[in-house]
Amino acid sequence: MLVENVDKTFLKDKYGGSANNGNLYKTAQTGQAYLHAINIGDTLHKKKTGLELKTNETINDWSRLVNFINLLNNSDKPYFRDSLLKYFDVNSYLTLLAIEKLVYSWDSYWANGNNYYMYEHPDGTIRWISWDMNETFPNINGFDISRLTGSSYLLPTDRYDSRPLIKAVFSTEEWKNRYYDIVCGFLNKQFRAEYIDTTILRWHQLIEQAVYDDTNKLYSYESFSASLTGEEINADFTFPRTGFRLKRNLPGIIPFIHDRREWIRKQISLLDHTCEFAERSNNKYPLYIFPNPAFQNTLNLSWDGTADGLARVQLINLEGKLVADLFNQRGTNNKLQTEIEYVPAGVYWVIKIDSDGSMGSGKWVKF
Repeated sequence: MLVENVDKTFLKDKYGGSANNGNLYKTAQTGQAYLHAINIGDTLHKKKTGLELKTNETINDWSRLVNFINLLNNSDKPYFRDSLLKYFDVNSYLTLLAIEKLVYSWDSYWANGNNYYMYEHPDGTIRWISWDMNETFPNINGFDISRLTGSSYLLPTDRYDSRPLIKAVFSTEEWKNRYYDIVCGFLNKQFRAEYIDTTILRWHQLIEQAVYDDTNKLYSYESFSASLTGEEINADFTFPRTGFRLKRNLPGIIPFIHDRREWIRKQISLLDHTCEFAERSNNKYPLYIFPNPAFQNTLNLSWDGTADGLARVQLINLEGKLVADLFNQRGTNNKLQTEIEYVPAGVYWVIKIDSDGSMGSGKWVKF
C-alpha cells in the first residue's frame, strides 16, 4: 500500500486470472476527488471528478464510474441500498476504512479526499484500493479531535455531506453496524500490540542498519530506536538539500496502539452499539534480577507468567531520575538479558513495561 505500483500486474496479482482489464482510476495529483455528483453529458467530467484514468485510455469510457458517483449522491432514495451493492464492494471498503481510521491514515479520502484508486472489476463491482498510507500513526493529541470526528467518530459533521461515499455507506444501519463490528474485531485481535509486536520488531530490525548508515535520513537514529516502545519521541526532521527542519512530538507505535484503542473505545461508547473490548492488562508482577548485587552492566531478568512480548526496560535511581531507557527489548521463556551503558554504583529500580500494558519491577544493586 505504500510503494507497490498499482497497475495491471497489481490487479492480476490481487484479483487473479484475467481480471485485470477493467478501468483503473486514481486521484489526480492536482486536487481532491470527493465524488460529488456530475453531469453525465459533461465532456469535462474528468476534471470534475478529480480522477485520472490509468487504463483503457484509448476507449476512454467513464460512463460506469459517472453513474456510480451520481448514485452515491442519491443515498436518500428507497432503491439506493440494492443499487449500490450492484456497483460497489461495500464490505471491502468498510474493512479498509476501519484500518485507515485505526492507524489514523489521515491523508486519505475520509479526511483529505485523495490517495486512493478505484477499479472497475470485471464482475461488475467497483473495488476501492487504499494507497500511499505514509501519513499514519501521528500523535492525535496534536490535532483538534472534535474537528476530525463526528458522532460516528468517523468524520466531522461539517464534512459529512462533503464526502458522498462516506455518507452513502453510513446511510444504511446495516452497513454502519457492520463497520463498527469490523472495528471491534480489529481492536480485539489484530490491533492489539501483543498480537503484532513480533512483526513490528522484525521489520524494525530489518531496516535498522540501513537507517543507521543513511546520511540522508529525515530523523535521528535515536528517534528511530525509540520509535516502537517510546512514550513520546522528539523527532527533528531535516529535509535533504533544503535545510528545512520540522520538529514534532511523535508517539511510539506500541503506546500509540494503546492510546488509539482507548480513544476509539470512548467514541464507540457514545453510540448505540454493543462492542466487547479486550481489556488492556494492568497486571504487575515481580521481576527477578541477577546477579544482584552486581559488578557488571549486564541485566539478567526473569519473571513468572507469559510476558514475553516486546518491552521497554528502564532504570530509575532512588532520586526518581531515569538513568537508562532501553527500547525494543524482547525476552524468551520468561527471561531477558540486556546490556546497559555504564551506570554508577547505587540502588536502582528496574522496570519492564510490556506491550500488553503489564509491568514488572524489581530492585537492583550495582557495586
